[in-house]
Amino acid sequence: MSLEPCLDSFLEQLGCSIDQLNDYENEQNIIFDRCPVDFLAYVMCELDQDGVDIRDSEISDRFSDVKSALNHLDLIVFLPITKENLIEYTEEEPLYRKNVDQCFKKLYRDNACDIFPEYDHPKIIEISGDRMTRLRQLESCLVWLC
Repeated sequence: MSLEPCLDSFLEQLGCSIDQLNDYENEQNIIFDRCPVDFLAYVMCELDQDGVDIRDSEISDRFSDVKSALNHLDLIVFLPITKENLIEYTEEEPLYRKNVDQCFKKLYRDNACDIFPEYDHPKIIEISGDRMTRLRQLESCLVWLC
């Protein structure tokens, strides 16, 4: 049995993610599984379900903290849900996952909350395809970064 998604939990995770990026700002070669954008997408989805635009909520006060923390990253890799080459997963709530994916796309593709620095940092790449294709896409981007 899984726990239901909860706005307070996502907000707490957002704060921890921001703190983590700030705590490691002077370190090199660190890979984070998640970044603040992930938790904003979940918060956005929760608020959307209640008919609230995230930009009109009190969470928007955290956008500048997210933007600042993202300055410490070199690269964000985004894997959207696609119809072809689906990534295998076990999902209890496929509609919820689809809604969260739409929020991710609003944030990453449209910068819906103005959380990304204007000078293309961090670099954001969107990868898709089968596992080997995704690995090749990531490897080519890492070569570019080095």
